[in-house]
This record gives sequence, C-alpha cells and structure tokens, in this order.
Amino acid sequence: MKKLLIAFVAVLLVSAGVWYFASPGYAVMQLRQAAVEGNADALRERADFDSIREGLKADARAEVEAQVASGRGGAPAQFGAGLALQLIDPVIDRLVTPDNIAALVREGRAVNGDPAGAAPLPRNSAPGADEDPADSADWTIERDGLSRFRAVSTSDGSAPVFIFERDGLGWDLTRIALPGSDLSLGSI
Repeated sequence: MKKLLIAFVAVLLVSAGVWYFASPGYAVMQLRQAAVEGNADALRERADFDSIREGLKADARAEVEAQVASGRGGAPAQFGAGLALQLIDPVIDRLVTPDNIAALVREGRAVNGDPAGAAPLPRNSAPGADEDPADSADWTIERDGLSRFRAVSTSDGSAPVFIFERDGLGWDLTRIALPGSDLSLGSI
C-alpha cells in the first residue's frame, strides 16, 4: 500500500511539472492556431477582451498624461490631450476585436482599414496562413510565478507582447503590450 501511495504522489508531481512547463507553450500554440485559422470563436475562448481593452485604455491614458506632464506644447498640447483622453475609450473599444487580435498574433500589427466595418479574415488567406500554427519556436515564454506569463516574439522585436493569466488549469490572454510601451511584468 505504501508503494502505491509513493507511486501516486510521484505521478502527481510529474504531472504538475509537465503542466507547469508545457501549458504556457500549449496556450500560445492554441492562440496562434486560432489566429491563423481566423477562428473568432476560438479567440474569444482564449482571450479576455474586456481585460485587454481596459489594459490598453490604461496604457493610452498614462501615455497622454505623461505627455501633458512634460509641459511641452503649452495650451494647444493640453487641448489636444483632453481631446485624446475623450477618444481613447471609444477607439480602443472599436479596435479590440477578434480579427485585430488575430492580426496582432499573426503579423504583429492590427488589420488596416475601418475596424467597425472590417470584414472577417477568410480562413487560410491571411499572410502566414501557410505556416504551421503549431510551430511556436519563434516565441519565448517569460514566467511570473504559477499564474502569469508573457509570450514574446524572438523573431520580431517590434511585435506586441502577449500577457496570459491562469484560468483554472488553462490560460487566458489578458493584456497586450504594444510596441514602444514599457510594460514590465511586475506592473500588471
């Protein structure tokens, strides 16, 4: 009976280790596969769009406020900043869509054109559609404990950084750090 208990604990520990090391890569692979296939439903399952929107809004507001705090531009800059602050919410709400998230994952940039009228990307017709979605060798995983990691493209330093948080035993995309933003893992 004691050997059976030891074997059970060993299997449990090995399973936990495999999950810890393999599940983030599997989550990134699933996100890439959904993006390459243009599968909006799969993207909705793997991404928390409300959290992504709120994170991007906070980042944009902080950037505008930093520009105003620098004091450059005087009254015209303050007027422009006030206008920009009013536009942040509706613009980001319209831009954070499954199609644009898919384009960010595939290409490192958003879909061109009007986000409200953008037609869904046809399956296997987007750039990169002929590549294997399971090939995540050009992504690196940066961990922050058991509950968070970042997926960073190693092939394109200007690509966005995708931040995932644990949801049960799986992972959800919860934040996106766009190129040029200085979003450290500890600040999210």
